[in-house]
Amino acid sequence: GSGVLQGTVVNGTPGGPEIGAGLAVTLRVLEGTVEVQVLETETDAGGSFRFEGLDTDPALDYWLEAVYLEVPTSSLEPYGFDEGQERIDATLTVYETTSDDSDLRVGSVHIIAESFGEVLRLSEIHFYGNGGDQAYVGSPGEDGRPRTVFIPLPEGAMGVAMGEGIPAERFAEADGGLWDTEPVPPGGQTALVFFSYHLLVAGDTVALDR
Repeated sequence: GSGVLQGTVVNGTPGGPEIGAGLAVTLRVLEGTVEVQVLETETDAGGSFRFEGLDTDPALDYWLEAVYLEVPTSSLEPYGFDEGQERIDATLTVYETTSDDSDLRVGSVHIIAESFGEVLRLSEIHFYGNGGDQAYVGSPGEDGRPRTVFIPLPEGAMGVAMGEGIPAERFAEADGGLWDTEPVPPGGQTALVFFSYHLLVAGDTVALDR
């Protein structure tokens, strides 16, 4: 193809070091939900990168990714070529890290309840974000994995299952709930948890404490 996607990886944390040479940048090419190609390159001394020979079909989406300080970062939106366009200029922002959780906030929580006679199935969607300028990485647990956000579960919850596209191994079990292990990058709603569980019903009323 004749398409070019070029840009720069920048450090979004004020006072953080500039991104220099050698940072791996990945470009994932998707047609709908199907990944059709994965390309890789590295930044130069100025933090710039360049992908050439790309297909300019407007039906294709291009996602940029990089891992900085062990925190994976991807473009907020996919890039794409418009009809007749052959060059895209892009910026990928990475951040320094912190274990201070004071800037974390819950953006919104959605709870869906479904009744199946003596069983109540509840599905919850939690959006949370980071109001600071550093990626929150939490602190390591006993198994060495990081602990970032605690997701409490109601007493008696059974059959906990993650929503589509969310791997169960991302979470660590704990008394009273689950620990998320993924970092929370800066932004209003940059992390998502989607899960479901069941509660037994012993009458006409169910007490749900969240």
